[in-house]
Amino acid sequence: MKKISLILLVVTLLSSFTLVACGNKNEETEKGNCIFCGKELSEESNVSDVLKNSLCEECFANTEVGTKIGQRLPSMELEAFDENGLTGEKIDLVTAGQGKVVVINFWGFYCSSCLEELPHFNKVASENTDDVVFYAIHYGSSIDKGMEYVKDNYKDSDMIFAKDTEKDEYYDLVTDVPYPAYPHTIVLNKDGIITYTGEGAIDETTLINEINKARG
Repeated sequence: MKKISLILLVVTLLSSFTLVACGNKNEETEKGNCIFCGKELSEESNVSDVLKNSLCEECFANTEVGTKIGQRLPSMELEAFDENGLTGEKIDLVTAGQGKVVVINFWGFYCSSCLEELPHFNKVASENTDDVVFYAIHYGSSIDKGMEYVKDNYKDSDMIFAKDTEKDEYYDLVTDVPYPAYPHTIVLNKDGIITYTGEGAIDETTLINEINKARG
């Protein structure tokens, strides 16, 4: 079982690194810092050349990256947008929220359940700006409609909006479901560990409870 877990860990990390490498790397990655602890990576690291650019040896030894509760969520850079359109800013959803609880909500303009629950997320986000970061990730297609909807309804929101890739690669990477099922919400604690993941709309009370669990 240990060998199987290690193989799955390596495959997941390699997949995550490959996806990140396709976009623009964030500044810390270019400097050779561990994406989890921020420690500067040593050129003499015994970790493989690919993983050396992502994790220090200590985090590699103690971290299981995956999509289940108790695992670290794989990271990826996505492009942010606001009421004025795409900003050109790339956001690493896991490392950008380091030290805070992170809520990631996958939604889409054509998803009625998504639109019904989004006001709950917006309200809770406005009430928890000190220690919680909210990311609302629109699926890659119909992004113009999504941006128009944000402009009309969430111009001053405390949520951070971003778009998935054209093929929804981040959704596929982190949801571990055999078919698209929007909305989907993931909650991480301040260390980037998954404390909640689930498909389907959730109400305000459930969202608050899951955030409090992540706070510990």
